[in-house]
Amino acid sequence: MNKPRKDRPEEDFIKQSSLYQEFLAEREEILKYKWLESEKVGYDIGFERALLDWIRKYRDTWRENRRASAQRAERKEQNRKLKSNCAVRLGTGRFPLTQRRRFHPPENKKATLSFQQT
Repeated sequence: MNKPRKDRPEEDFIKQSSLYQEFLAEREEILKYKWLESEKVGYDIGFERALLDWIRKYRDTWRENRRASAQRAERKEQNRKLKSNCAVRLGTGRFPLTQRRRFHPPENKKATLSFQQT
């Protein structure tokens, strides 16, 4: 009888690594390409042919798009964190207890907001 094997921490680390995630995403794209091309020709073209074709035709563009998408997601997350950490949440009326808001009358139709430490 085989005992159920406990996952080792290094296996979890590998599975969560960005390099491994990139490998899995690329492999998934190659498998999609293999399926589409096999459907076109009517028979299985095989993984090796699909791999070589996909690398030659699509890999560079796919990587550029993936990196750009990751950068956009990272900037979006940073902006979200900045907004959530901001002292003023417009519309919610929440301000830190150590600060008092003081609105200045708009001179050129732009409202300004300053803070005074109390």
